[in-house]
Amino acid sequence: MSKPPAEEMTEQRAKAVMDRLGDRPVKFRTLLKILEDGFTTNFSTVKAKLIGPLADRIAALETELAAVKATKPNFGDVYAGVWQPEVDGHERGTVVSWDGSAWIALRNTKAKPGMGAEDWRLMVKRGKDAKEIR
Repeated sequence: MSKPPAEEMTEQRAKAVMDRLGDRPVKFRTLLKILEDGFTTNFSTVKAKLIGPLADRIAALETELAAVKATKPNFGDVYAGVWQPEVDGHERGTVVSWDGSAWIALRNTKAKPGMGAEDWRLMVKRGKDAKEIR
């Protein structure tokens, strides 16, 4: 049984477009043009060529995002409280408070924050005490 002329023409046009595209990536506008021209019979080919690479890229990005989220520390895990000399040292990335300021360790250290050591970086500088305004 033969196909109606319009459907046969659409399939021929779709095949010609797909042959012309080859393995090159296709722009979204090209896909819209193909769809506007009535190309619906060979959707699996379009899906494989156009949507497949996008789906693969999305999956790769989701995997990468999950890895980043898994390695990103929770602030509660990095804040060690007020710096105390009896603590055996702090790891790089640890945040402590000392003398009203917040400090982050730039490397593993036993040094006291703010005492000229390059092991700490000031994150939040101590402010002035609040006074009642009258």
